[in-house]
Amino acid sequence: MDIHWETVNRLCFPCFITYDFIGKFETLEQDANYFLSLVGAPGDLRFPSFKRQAFNRRKNYSLSRQPLH
Repeated sequence: MDIHWETVNRLCFPCFITYDFIGKFETLEQDANYFLSLVGAPGDLRFPSFKRQAFNRRKNYSLSRQPLH
């Protein structure tokens, strides 16, 4: 079977890992900064902020200016 179609639990055995922290992509910036504080990182070390909406606005504006013919 192609590895791309393998179920996750057969690839990386997540049940064998004792997780101390689980973050979500939707709250990546907040979760990463919380994790940094948990591991004792310096207070001025922050996860880079990213704004997907600004990129989408630029992309939409750029596409709206393209000729349709």
